[in-house]
Amino acid sequence: MGDRSSSLMKNADTQRSKLKMGMCQVALITKNYRLQLILIAITLQVLQQNSANAQSIADRRNQAMQLYKKGSYIEAAAIYTSMLQSGKLKNRDLESAADCFLRSRQLDKAAEALEKLLEGNRADRAHLLLYAKTLQHQRRFSEAALAYKRYFKAQKKKDATRTQTEQEIIRCLNGASLKRLPVN
Repeated sequence: MGDRSSSLMKNADTQRSKLKMGMCQVALITKNYRLQLILIAITLQVLQQNSANAQSIADRRNQAMQLYKKGSYIEAAAIYTSMLQSGKLKNRDLESAADCFLRSRQLDKAAEALEKLLEGNRADRAHLLLYAKTLQHQRRFSEAALAYKRYFKAQKKKDATRTQTEQEIIRCLNGASLKRLPVN
């Protein structure tokens, strides 16, 4: 009877330890599910925010374009300014932004938009000329001369405006040398 009772006790202890192990496994599984649910919830929230941001960018882009088409250049420039800083502008947006900045006399921002447009050769010769003129109006003569030289190289040999471009290069170089002279 003593052996039987000790065997029953061992069996009961084994059953309890198995039950405890089972409960621990259930607790771990429950924790894993909780973590998975939390991760899923966080992922969904991030996806919703990204979707809202994408929608917000598209809305701002459309609003800026509508203002630009109506001739409200200052208002459009305000929207393009925030978009330019975030780097969320496409080529056509950069063109419109540069035009808005030029028309609202924000030459620094116009030059920045044109620079981004010219990165990676995404712009045509007209943008290069506009960039050179913008730099020249800002009295950034050395940079303007370089931009005019790039434009000159892109011009065709028989282009009637090549002489005029050469004159602009000379003006910019003269302006750069005069800018360096001390004022008495």
